Amino acid sequence: MQVVAGLILVVILYFCRSLLPPIGKWLLGILLGIWTFLLAYHPIQGWLLLVLISCSFVLAFREMRSFRRARKLGKSPKPLTPRQLTENDYVKDGFFDLIWRWKYGTAGIYDLAPFCSQCDMQVRCTLEYVDTWQTRTGYHCDNCGNHISLEGKHQYIEDNVTRLIQRKLRSGEWKKVVGEAAV
Repeated sequence: MQVVAGLILVVILYFCRSLLPPIGKWLLGILLGIWTFLLAYHPIQGWLLLVLISCSFVLAFREMRSFRRARKLGKSPKPLTPRQLTENDYVKDGFFDLIWRWKYGTAGIYDLAPFCSQCDMQVRCTLEYVDTWQTRTGYHCDNCGNHISLEGKHQYIEDNVTRLIQRKLRSGEWKKVVGEAAV
């Protein structure tokens, strides 16, 4: 069988000998172009680019080989499992008839913002009433006209909401809120 394959190769090369010099020049041109590209100035060195591309090819080849092997053995690829919820997923909750959204940073909760519970637009807070004994803050929605009035200054209400969020994080109640939002 190998002898036959060798003879077929010799016959093909004999009849295609007129094409070999152009193909050789073409391959040499490609190799010289790659060499010139690697030596040219880039933000990333050419040799480093070559290493990164080679590693990418090796990893892709390994992944394809493992996928084919699993398919040949009748195994399906690993099913995607849903991501476990974490405390960082808890970024929205309702307090005092308002929806509050926030972000987490190295210093804890920040960028706490109230939204209308009717239409989900960010509400505007205004100082409604100031007295010797009492202060009230109003949260007004410009979109639907919903109005909530709460006792205390805005900073006091934000502090209260922050502490309520922290309590839910400590007690694990945040899982229920995030689970309901995911459904």
